[in-house]
Amino acid sequence: MQPQKKIHPNTIKKAILVKQMLDDNYEEGNQAKMMAGVLRTKINKVYPMSYRTLQRYINIAKSHAEAASEQLTLF
Repeated sequence: MQPQKKIHPNTIKKAILVKQMLDDNYEEGNQAKMMAGVLRTKINKVYPMSYRTLQRYINIAKSHAEAASEQLTLF
């Protein structure tokens, strides 16, 4: 198994923004607003990327959200 590669903080921020754009525009069952359609019409205009990179960013954003929810706070 490969060691986990450290992800740059700006990549994490971009992944969170891309996931937010996808969540705002995604509509299940509507062909124009599925993941690939949202990528073509909304996300590519701001952050040009492939479908595979979109999937990778979604996984990064999910794992970062899980890690942030597990962290303890002082107050």
